[in-house]
Amino acid sequence: MFLQDSITNVATFVQRAALAAITGPQDSVDEKLACLQRKRDAMVGGLNSIAGIRCPTPSGSFYAFADVSKTGMTAEEFTRRLLHERQVAVVSGTAFGSQGEGFVRLTFAVPDEDIEAGLEGIASMLRN
Repeated sequence: MFLQDSITNVATFVQRAALAAITGPQDSVDEKLACLQRKRDAMVGGLNSIAGIRCPTPSGSFYAFADVSKTGMTAEEFTRRLLHERQVAVVSGTAFGSQGEGFVRLTFAVPDEDIEAGLEGIASMLRN
């Protein structure tokens, strides 16, 4: 154990800010949650409407982890082609370990128009 672990702590003003955030009004939290749920539903619904892609509904994140194995591409190939051909960035599931093969991770913590453009890019790439 290091000395700093024994004598340092989170600054008092940060602790007070955390307490205020936890005990204060939660309206903004509820609004953000509703917004992210709407975005999640749009992304998951859009992904599931594309032939060859299946995406379960995440329950505790602002990421979707979509199964792209039925597209005939590896996760890396799907990711590279999508970026180069449609300028849509996703993360290969293999970035999280070998068991991520066949999956890609997408975020829905982005503007609605980015979700729509990304879904159209994916659909367009797979049509061609």
